[in-house]
Amino acid sequence: MHEQHQQLSGRAQMETSNPEKLIYYSVGFIYDSKLLDQFDKYNPSDSKALDPEIIKEETIKSAKDFLALGIERQRELFGKKDKASKQELGDAIRSFFDIIKNVNGDLTLVKYFILLIDGIIEDDSERISAFVSLQKDKNKLDIINIIKGFIVSAPSDDKITRDVAFHFLSKFLTSKELKNVDKDIKEILNQMMTDYETKMSPLGLSACLVQLLKDQDALKSFLGTNQLPILKQILQRYREDKQLCYNLLTCLWIISFKSHCLFHFERRENEFIEIIIKILQLHGNEKIVRMVLFIFKNLCVSEKCVEYMLDCELDKEVNKLQNRHWIDEEIKKYLTEIEKVLNENYKVLNSFEKFKKTTLAWCSKMGTSPQRHILERALLTMRRE
Repeated sequence: MHEQHQQLSGRAQMETSNPEKLIYYSVGFIYDSKLLDQFDKYNPSDSKALDPEIIKEETIKSAKDFLALGIERQRELFGKKDKASKQELGDAIRSFFDIIKNVNGDLTLVKYFILLIDGIIEDDSERISAFVSLQKDKNKLDIINIIKGFIVSAPSDDKITRDVAFHFLSKFLTSKELKNVDKDIKEILNQMMTDYETKMSPLGLSACLVQLLKDQDALKSFLGTNQLPILKQILQRYREDKQLCYNLLTCLWIISFKSHCLFHFERRENEFIEIIIKILQLHGNEKIVRMVLFIFKNLCVSEKCVEYMLDCELDKEVNKLQNRHWIDEEIKKYLTEIEKVLNENYKVLNSFEKFKKTTLAWCSKMGTSPQRHILERALLTMRRE
């Protein structure tokens, strides 16, 4: 994602008449490059919606003062610790959310500030602490409910801005500095997953899931409400999209760390191992390969998963990958480790199949005797174990 932001900021400078701005770091510009055209020459300070009859004068002044600073001075302001600078920054942030909450007649202006707050924390994730401090302040700025309110009221055809609002809220709610937000996390996760196709873009949903599933309560809620089939559906439908695949593979990687969650991968009707291998075959770039190997390395502790991998001929894919040149040493290491596990289990399975073939041939000479049925049932039990 950081590499994409670097490419984006460079493109923004080349393709727009404005200098680089924090707003261009928002994920919205990754989701839809057309936003660059929309905000190229846009100046929020010129909006007629910034009317003292609608918005307080001090709010308008704080917003305009921050926008006039330019990107380097804006970055410096977030880093300053003196009381006056903290007050200036706090007033600016409050003004952004006042505009998002109270402006109804200028959707472009509201969209600008949604993109801006997301761009600020994407440029430097540590800045989220400035937002958290205002949520916890005695003069509380209710950031959570303001963004929730925007998500509910946003036009149904404006998925991108809603994606960005969900993204900001996902990062905000999972900040380590914010406590007692379990209910909000579950609510926003349920809101995203319910009828997601009409609310968000698949890429936007996948990016939010990566952020949310890092939280233990969100992960428990996600699995407890049986949302995995939706993740599978998106992977199958949009597997041509590299970034979306990477995001959802990251979600599966997070899930694969939990030993009590391995059964989701063991169940062949879920098809996750088969789907992951198909994505590996389709996208051979290092980023995808690395994430796939991370998942399979975690799954190697499960005999059922390893057997499933062998049945899907993962060993052949591993051999192909070992013949390629990799800059990342970790990929080479994981390939070697996974190959070792697959080879060891292949020998065990192969020996069993040979034993099974010999035993069944012997059983066939027994006709319908009780001994034959006993042996066949014993073989089935051994195979399952």
